[in-house]
Amino acid sequence: LRLCARGVKPNGHCYDNVIGALEASRSDWALAERVYRQASDAGVYGHWAGGDELDLHHSTLAVARVATRHACTVLAARPDDGGCNRGGLTIITGIGHHTPGGTQNAVIPQEIRAFLSADLAYPPVQANAVREEADADADADAARPGLEYSEVEGNAGRVYVSIDAIRAWAMRV
Repeated sequence: LRLCARGVKPNGHCYDNVIGALEASRSDWALAERVYRQASDAGVYGHWAGGDELDLHHSTLAVARVATRHACTVLAARPDDGGCNRGGLTIITGIGHHTPGGTQNAVIPQEIRAFLSADLAYPPVQANAVREEADADADADAARPGLEYSEVEGNAGRVYVSIDAIRAWAMRV
């Protein structure tokens, strides 16, 4: 963000809004991921420390999607050392205890599962001017096999994605 060059220190709300706007406009998802990485490096986000857990508690949906894709991209690029990089990723979505209105209003758990099922493809914009493009994108997304994940037994607020599934996804994109 150019704000940093001017001595302004963006906070989490600023980053949330920038990432949300980039994702919603479909203007540049790679830029949304770079902004996410910048915020993480600055200590604004602590979703993922490069290990085997990604904690999406207290995230906006846009940030949760960008964080999920970022973690999978980084993990896919790591060399297979035959040992410690074989564990995959546990994504902690929570079940909605911190959501206004409770678990029945929780967005992150269902939307992250849908995002994984859509092969980490960002959702199409639904504005009238781009409806045909969105329909074409949706058709293309429907043809994708999805990023295979499993529910973590005994914890409805977690899903697990194996490193093999992450690498197979990376080969498709």
